[in-house]
Amino acid sequence: MKPILAVVVALIAAACTSTSEPTTTMAGGEPRSTNDVLTTTTAESSTTSSTDSATTTTAPATTTTTTLLQGNWASVPVVTAFGWIGILGWWDGDEWVPHSESNTLPLVGNEDFQLLYLDNVDRLRSTGLASTCEWLGEWIRTPTVPPGFWSDRSGVIVAGERCPIVGVSTSERIVVDGIETLASDNAHVGFAAEFLTELGLQVERPIVKQIVRVDLDGDGVDEKLVVAEDFDITFEGETEGYSVVFLRSVAAGNVETTDVESIYVTPGEIMLGTHQAVTTVADLNGDGVREVVIAAHSYESEWMVVYEFRGGTLTPVLSGGCGV
Repeated sequence: MKPILAVVVALIAAACTSTSEPTTTMAGGEPRSTNDVLTTTTAESSTTSSTDSATTTTAPATTTTTTLLQGNWASVPVVTAFGWIGILGWWDGDEWVPHSESNTLPLVGNEDFQLLYLDNVDRLRSTGLASTCEWLGEWIRTPTVPPGFWSDRSGVIVAGERCPIVGVSTSERIVVDGIETLASDNAHVGFAAEFLTELGLQVERPIVKQIVRVDLDGDGVDEKLVVAEDFDITFEGETEGYSVVFLRSVAAGNVETTDVESIYVTPGEIMLGTHQAVTTVADLNGDGVREVVIAAHSYESEWMVVYEFRGGTLTPVLSGGCGV
């Protein structure tokens, strides 16, 4: 396996980060210190539209809270893939900086990380740094994760697949909300079939594994991330199969389908099967725009990509992987 700098972690749940600090529990089960600094802003009522829907809804005025969490955080938001992968990079205040061996990590060890899922945020503390693709999953089990939620080898179960978990070391509390996971239906099967046809694949009824609906840029219009795949994970490789992620969004009043990540076998080719999943959608760097995190694995390999939504397009800004 190719060495990639990883964070070695040991379980320290958020409620246990300090024995001298009283804690209370936030919505979603995340403990926080009663001394956390809170700033509150009130948003006006807004109208929300949904991609592929003719209906709109008007939400009442809401109050949003930004929390500065107490703890030992990195000086800038550092993004890590917990699983086999390790550090992906960080936000320097102006741009994303991909991690490389030539860069100086903005970490000293023992930093706290917020672990992000599609519907929850957990917290852990690292205990040092290591320079290998070392398995980290056994070190980050937390009491707030229900039994059976963890897979036996890597990360967390998302859409039926094991995936690495993204963690961010930042003192600003990251909120995961407004995300809806939809069941597959004939409409989205049809969207997937059309998309695969554009790639040159004729699949009458594609398997739609995951549909995530969320407003990526806060404009009141929901986007949809769709994962469709039919691939086996074997050592020998596959002569057919596909794993695609595409975005459905509204532009100039029209619904557009955009390729995010497409992996598929072309005639006469043999390749390792791949499984992909959207693991979270959240604002990782505090700039007000949500990033999309997609994790993937094949035989004895796994990787993660962080995308930024700008101008109606998802652009990769950080990535990392480990395996053969």
